[in-house]
Amino acid sequence: TVPELIPIARIFVIVLGAALFVFAAWGFVNPRQLLQAVKATMDAEWGIWLAVVIRLLLGAALIIVAPAAAFPVTFVVIGWIAIAAAVAAVLLGRSRLRAFTNWWIDRFSGAGVRIWVLVALAFAGFLVYGAALFEKYPLP
Repeated sequence: TVPELIPIARIFVIVLGAALFVFAAWGFVNPRQLLQAVKATMDAEWGIWLAVVIRLLLGAALIIVAPAAAFPVTFVVIGWIAIAAAVAAVLLGRSRLRAFTNWWIDRFSGAGVRIWVLVALAFAGFLVYGAALFEKYPLP
C-alpha cells in the first residue's frame, strides 16, 4: 500500500459510505422507487459499467485504506469481494446481469426491500466508522 494514497482512499470510502447511507435511507422510506431506480439503472446501457466501476473503486479504496482502518482484515476481505463482484458482473454480461436483477426485483415486497435496506444502512455505517477511526494517517 502506498501511504500517500491512504488519505484519499479514506475520503472516498467515507463519501461512498455516506452516499450509500443516504440512498438506503431514501429506499427505506420509498422501497418501490428504490426498486424502480435500480431497474432503470440496470436497464440503461451504462448501468453495468457504473456497477463495475463503483465496485472496483470501492474494492481498491478498502484495500488501500485497510492498514490504517479500524477493521483492517475485514476491509481487505470486503475489498477483494468487491473486486471479485466487479469481475463477475463483467463476465456475466449486461443481459444476464439485468435478468438476474429483474429476477430479484420481482421477488421483493416493500418489507423485503426494507430488510435489505437495513443491511445496506449497517454496511454504510460500518464503512464510515471503519474508515474514519484512525489517527495514523489524518485527512489532508
